[in-house]
Amino acid sequence: MPRSPTDKVAPLDMAMRLLARRAHGRAELSAKMRQRGYVPQEIDEAIERAVELGLMPTDAVTAMRYAEELAGRKGATPRWVRQKLSARGLSSNDVEAAVGTVFADWDPVAAAADWAGSDQNLPRVARRLERRGFPTDVIMRTVRRRQSDPEER
Repeated sequence: MPRSPTDKVAPLDMAMRLLARRAHGRAELSAKMRQRGYVPQEIDEAIERAVELGLMPTDAVTAMRYAEELAGRKGATPRWVRQKLSARGLSSNDVEAAVGTVFADWDPVAAAADWAGSDQNLPRVARRLERRGFPTDVIMRTVRRRQSDPEER
């Protein structure tokens, strides 16, 4: 029998449904539950219970996992990953720790060359690199290198 619009899933059940799809930080899970009509006390209790049951990792773990996932994408930069993590409502401390760890050995020059690919349209290359969050000096170095050696990738 279909549920009526006034039927509401128990807060812990809703939290579990959301967490089953993918990991969420506390702020993100709280916001999603508020959008579904739950009140702050219900949300806090459901999140605490999910943590007690081991269904929800800490925000630091969530930040690290998501940073690792994003860093594996072509053209990922610390700035871009930082923005993505912050958009999920993770604390700046958790975001900085995750980005610092994941990008500890990052080579921005090699990453910029890889992200630019074989595109020889230098203004377009510069725009793409800038949008992705590469530092200005790296963008300039990449563009200059392509100007002097058009065959370089």
